[in-house]
Amino acid sequence: MAYADDITLFSTNVQDLHNLIDVCVAYSKRWRFKFGVEKSKVTIVEKCSLYQDLKWRLGDKSLNILGNVFNRGGNNASHVTNRLTKCRQSLYVLRSAGMLYPGATPDVQAYLYKCICQPTLT
Repeated sequence: MAYADDITLFSTNVQDLHNLIDVCVAYSKRWRFKFGVEKSKVTIVEKCSLYQDLKWRLGDKSLNILGNVFNRGGNNASHVTNRLTKCRQSLYVLRSAGMLYPGATPDVQAYLYKCICQPTLT
């Protein structure tokens, strides 16, 4: 699927998606343009333990995998559980910084939560 200077690639398996990416890279070399790798992302719809350590590449650059993983039914409960666990871990680390009573003022606690814990949710 393409629109203006954006392209979206879909595939039901890893090898075919790698092949589609390679076709795009070859096309960009032929027409002498570069993809914005910093804006390019991979989303995994069904996580499989066989593909945990895959490295996605666009030419010679690495692609980031977006943090949200959906299963075949469109459910992302495991992703949400993972993010909440990371947030709780961050919160526990902040205990010594005054997050527990009697600790820092509510303003400081809110600031710490927004700067340290909240980013782990995304």
